Amino acid sequence: MSSFVTFKEHAREDIARAFEWYDSLKSGLGDRFLTELNRAINQIGRNPNLFQVRRKNIRLGLLRLFPYLIVYEIEGNQIIIYKVIHAHRHPAKRFSSKK
Repeated sequence: MSSFVTFKEHAREDIARAFEWYDSLKSGLGDRFLTELNRAINQIGRNPNLFQVRRKNIRLGLLRLFPYLIVYEIEGNQIIIYKVIHAHRHPAKRFSSKK
């Protein structure tokens, strides 16, 4: 059973920045990033418990082809995506408060 996925504004901003950065490296790479992100989000939507709880109720989903983490929480049948962050940048912020 699929869950309903919502994005916080900060996650939307993270995605836009990552897309722009990858697309500036090579035309079409931003689209490949979005495709991989969509695949990972669909996977989480089908199986929200796929990734273990890391802190409180926060889970970190990892993209396969890009070094990004999806920071999310399950609330009932809803998945709330708080951030989409680079796995090698700002390690202290990985588990910071939900924004």
